[in-house]
Amino acid sequence: MDYEQKSKIKLKTIPIGNKDYVEVQERIRAFHEHYNGNIVCEVIDKGSMCIDRLTGKETERYEVIAKVYPYSCEPEADEYMREIYFTGHAIELATQGFINKTSALENCETSAVGRAMGFLGIGIEYGVASYQEVKQAKEVQSKSKPRSTDFKRLNFKMQTIKMLKIFPDIDNAMKKYNKAKASDDFFKSDFELYEKRADEILTEFDVDLDKAGKGLIKGDK
Repeated sequence: MDYEQKSKIKLKTIPIGNKDYVEVQERIRAFHEHYNGNIVCEVIDKGSMCIDRLTGKETERYEVIAKVYPYSCEPEADEYMREIYFTGHAIELATQGFINKTSALENCETSAVGRAMGFLGIGIEYGVASYQEVKQAKEVQSKSKPRSTDFKRLNFKMQTIKMLKIFPDIDNAMKKYNKAKASDDFFKSDFELYEKRADEILTEFDVDLDKAGKGLIKGDK
């Protein structure tokens, strides 16, 4: 089978939104069916500690590089062809996603292999990212964003601070907050920093939110 034929390998897909994606195991199946090569994975980081920016929590970090050699076992291939490989790289944090709580390293390996297969051209018409990679990214993103109830709660606290005039720079602080939360890069950990500062001010002046909030219109997001 020549390259043009291999690039047209039929793969099963799963939709996410209005786009189809290929699962990693489907790419691996196609690789072993249509190529005579091997897959090599190297663990670069096996659980070093770092801070997850999305949650603000300390967590284990895993990093894997996968190399896919499509012709390494091909009898008719020369030495140059056998050394050709395609690389995939992945990083996972133990705090991101349900699977990563117990299997972050394995998940990282799967993602790296899937990306390497994509760069080889298997399922590339559906994108380099695999179904698993996109699904997890969307789940993590949805959980890492503040909810509407979070925004309403903090807005109520800021309005209370403004009403009681206990923080002279509250107007600028609110402008900065409103600008930040409009960004796509505003995560729950960022939100918690603003709420922590508001709580510090309220605690410093011994404010009872239930009493102070009477008659105050609660704002939405």
